[in-house]
Amino acid sequence: MKRLTFLLLTVTVTLPLRAAIPEPTGAWEFDPPDRTKATIGAPLQLVGTMQETAGIHPEDGAIQIGEGSYFVCTHGIAPNGGGTKMNRWTLLIDFSYPPSSRSDPPSGYNDLFQTNPTNVDDSDWTINSAGAIGIGAVGYSSTRSYTTQGDTWYRHVLVVENGVRHDLYMDGVEIFKGNQQGIDGRFSLAATILLFCAGNNQDRDDAPINVSTVAFWDTPLSAADIAALGKAGDKFFTPKRASAPAPADGATDVPRDATLSWKAVEYPCRHDMYFGTTAADVDSATRANAKGVLLSRGQADTTFDPPGSLAYGRTYYWRIDEVKQSPDG
Repeated sequence: MKRLTFLLLTVTVTLPLRAAIPEPTGAWEFDPPDRTKATIGAPLQLVGTMQETAGIHPEDGAIQIGEGSYFVCTHGIAPNGGGTKMNRWTLLIDFSYPPSSRSDPPSGYNDLFQTNPTNVDDSDWTINSAGAIGIGAVGYSSTRSYTTQGDTWYRHVLVVENGVRHDLYMDGVEIFKGNQQGIDGRFSLAATILLFCAGNNQDRDDAPINVSTVAFWDTPLSAADIAALGKAGDKFFTPKRASAPAPADGATDVPRDATLSWKAVEYPCRHDMYFGTTAADVDSATRANAKGVLLSRGQADTTFDPPGSLAYGRTYYWRIDEVKQSPDG
């Protein structure tokens, strides 16, 4: 079979630095059309099924995932914290759940994640039938008189620094300081984590849950950072790079008349399109040394129609540089 392949080398943006919450290492916002795509990082891998559901506000993408289904999340964080696994991290989840989830058989539990990619043991973080968040080894939010309710959106932020702390924040407020776990222990992460996955090889403790956003950081965020994250649905970062390339990175069997598109950053900017068949040229070209692959400079649109028809059996490389406009345009 003759194939046409697109590989996206990089999508970058030139912007001024500013003090802000650290940008996540990975972020997923469940927007259409591909709800598993990453805003930052690698796409989620869906095991089972999910369905579209209403988000926090009309423009907010969200999904519902239920019993027997989960995501394999490649968080993209290297081992840290003095061990062989990831020991320092922060996880944000914007979620709600139907009231019926707290009575969902067999126990009304809603597992939030499983750190063991083989899923042969108990899940590691859950919402129990009383609406409390936690796990036995660390503690539950109910010990601080905090429980969640159905049909309510929450911003959950879990801060893990194994050997030091294990803290839960909800909607920017510290709920409790849990019992910290050891370096490379239960709450250390391998290269992947299972999100919304019932433990013990699917023991059915994964009642339906609605999810709007998931994000990972490769560091334990501070209380001030988490307060600045706000509540469920609040925008907590401005992407520093364009996203949602189409065709997707690595796509094959692309139509010969394909038009390229991407989602721009939120800053006012123009777009430089580098396009060609030599990876090194597309990767290293600049405005000063275009190497014959800078095909559009400073364009306003977030689409690009390559000249002519693309050739069968050839791999194409493309790169978008997002260049911030000056105040006078």
